[in-house]
Amino acid sequence: MNKKIVLLLLTTAALYSCRKPKPLTIDIPQRKDEPVIASTMPDDRTLLVSAGYSLDAITNIDDSTSNSRIPKSMLIDSGMVSISEAGGTARNLTKVSAGMYATTGLQLKEGSTYTLQVADYRKGVTATATTTYMPQPTRGQVVPTYMGDKSGDTLFKLNVTIPDAQKGAHYFMGYTTTRQLRENVKLFTQSPSQNTAAIAGFEPKQIEMIQSNVTGELTQQYTLKLSPRDTLIVQVARIDEGYFKYLQTYKRTGYLINQLTGEPINLPTNIQTGYGYFAIYKPHRYVFALQKHLQ
Repeated sequence: MNKKIVLLLLTTAALYSCRKPKPLTIDIPQRKDEPVIASTMPDDRTLLVSAGYSLDAITNIDDSTSNSRIPKSMLIDSGMVSISEAGGTARNLTKVSAGMYATTGLQLKEGSTYTLQVADYRKGVTATATTTYMPQPTRGQVVPTYMGDKSGDTLFKLNVTIPDAQKGAHYFMGYTTTRQLRENVKLFTQSPSQNTAAIAGFEPKQIEMIQSNVTGELTQQYTLKLSPRDTLIVQVARIDEGYFKYLQTYKRTGYLINQLTGEPINLPTNIQTGYGYFAIYKPHRYVFALQKHLQ
């Protein structure tokens, strides 16, 4: 994997952590061969898309260890993924590995409508989704404060302030650490095509949903368990209501990998003939060396 791809994976920053999915225990089937698509924008010029399939819940996949392997038939590895503005020319994403596609250097227009198209040449299946590029919120303050050690954990309070919030607007705050990102890249480069732990490592876990109930300054507080040696990366973005509801449900149910392996949970979706959600937004990113915040 070349340096540019590793850098791209590292920039998937604040939405990602390295938790392993729990083994599935529910035995209710879903329809087969329905595309499952997820997207994230680690910054305003980079788009990362995962694309695979949903299988029957009776499919026996042991995803409890890092050596678990996803059948190749579950991953779209012979196809095309593109994004286009309404009335504009499509821009193709580059295949990073089976089921993972990315592009950098995007120049999206706030408030404009964009369509994602995923085509699997091998199965002759196509899925599309259309969404609006959400504007970047006014940059606020994100401040980590050391709270002490408890039961072996180092606790930090994270204050997140969004100025000029609009009542009813939807936001999310996501965070990770550089240590977690290095672990994700290590997993991904070890078995980029079919390692379930690697795929699960590139999914949003550490996220908080924020719906503004005021017009003006909005402040939220969170307690985080972190190592003082970590570098904390925080992302704050405004999102549309549909993606907000998707992430709410996603956070309750766990993992995209559970959808891929047949978890019988219906998440909100804007994918035609498929599952998942296509969302594009312009985040603010904040980086903190926690050692400097121990006072």
